[in-house]
Amino acid sequence: MEGVKGGQESGGFVAPWMAIAAEARQQTLEMYAGESMDTQSRVCEQAVLQLHGWYFDIERGELLACNPVLSCLEVKN
Repeated sequence: MEGVKGGQESGGFVAPWMAIAAEARQQTLEMYAGESMDTQSRVCEQAVLQLHGWYFDIERGELLACNPVLSCLEVKN
């Protein structure tokens, strides 16, 4: 499973956003090391991921997420 390795290269907001799935990816690589990439991808896709109320403001280049406690959108760094 190829992807961004380590830090935040030239991905802008994408690299930190993709970090959300890093734990599922790492667990899949460890548990299914001998399996094909197709199998690894299917297993990783089945991991639980909860996204609620995400919005990308193109003009400002900001990714916002819903804060359910405050009932508002907050900029994600």
